[in-house]
Amino acid sequence: MRYWGHPHLAFATTNWPVKMGPESRRCDVAYDYRRFESILLRSSRLFRPLGGAQVLMRTNGSNHRHTVALADDHIGMIQKVSDLLADEFNVVARVQDGTKAVQAALDFNPDIFILDICMPGLDGIHAAHEMKRLGVPAKIILLTVQEDADYIEAARELGASYVLKSRMHRDLLMALEETLAGRTFFSTLSTQ
Repeated sequence: MRYWGHPHLAFATTNWPVKMGPESRRCDVAYDYRRFESILLRSSRLFRPLGGAQVLMRTNGSNHRHTVALADDHIGMIQKVSDLLADEFNVVARVQDGTKAVQAALDFNPDIFILDICMPGLDGIHAAHEMKRLGVPAKIILLTVQEDADYIEAARELGASYVLKSRMHRDLLMALEETLAGRTFFSTLSTQ
């Protein structure tokens, strides 16, 4: 995939098949990050790339921001995290299951992948293991409601940070900073 910029749109030439009635074909796509919807350049018909990944490229002049991909089975949570990160990070992909998370990691090579633990397909821990097995260099942050010692131990074994959704507004940016510095971060549990 090749990207080139405009103040509000990121354009991509892609070989992804697109759904346009009965046929699928290669096309040029513009992703309007303000509306989060795909716009076909050669036609006025709207479409979505097959495979489920929403592609978001922000090209507002800040080319040196770190890239982040998100995976959570609740689109509302993905939107909250995207909004929280919008000022400091480029969100390059948003997916809703672990299998698509692994594919997005391979396709977009983000600096950090934020994964929910409980998702359909592969859960976040298994998706992170698969990313490591495939050699994806992305650092992992598990963002979850789970305050389970087994999940925390799995995060430690992965070298991943662990952020509770209930503490997301206080902890996520700090976890991102620590993770980028090569350290891990763990939210304080309510039972501590």
